[in-house]
Amino acid sequence: METTVKTPGASSGKSKVNEAEAQLVQQVVLWLQRAAGLAHEDIGVVSPYAAQVELLKQKFLDASSSSAAPAASSSKQAAKGTAQSQGQGSASGGRAQGSMVAVMPAADQVQVASVDGFQGREKEVIVFSTVRSNAGGKIGFLRDPRRLNVAITRAKRLLVVVGNKATLAAGGCPHWTAWMEYLEHKGW
Repeated sequence: METTVKTPGASSGKSKVNEAEAQLVQQVVLWLQRAAGLAHEDIGVVSPYAAQVELLKQKFLDASSSSAAPAASSSKQAAKGTAQSQGQGSASGGRAQGSMVAVMPAADQVQVASVDGFQGREKEVIVFSTVRSNAGGKIGFLRDPRRLNVAITRAKRLLVVVGNKATLAAGGCPHWTAWMEYLEHKGW
């Protein structure tokens, strides 16, 4: 699946983020769960940038909290019991009393990690967030063939790359060029 994200990646410290791409990654994961029937634990999300990884983790945490909040709102005591049964103490998680925060088991979370952090692990499906989206073809870490190799070989059944094709093509990296030519040759 190819998706072009034209919103420029914004700097966040020394790392990069792309909010529009993060939203698209979240939609892809939701589609994989609903339409394809994949479980959370079958899906991994990787990105070469730590700031993007943190943004994606926060988006998934916010989504799981908001989707579970109505169920948790019926009883503070039920939420507290759920949190304690998972060994996590208070359901408020350090937040003010009365706030409704759903505590989701770790197994229910989509695993999000940096490309380097995912090395040696596999998932049924990997969604790769490339982040970079700029007119100059600046692709940073994406130029490293080792990182590209790790990113695109973690999937057992399906790899979904979310990124800006024009930026990747303009980056002058022979590995990205060869990969995109292969995809075009296959009609993908």
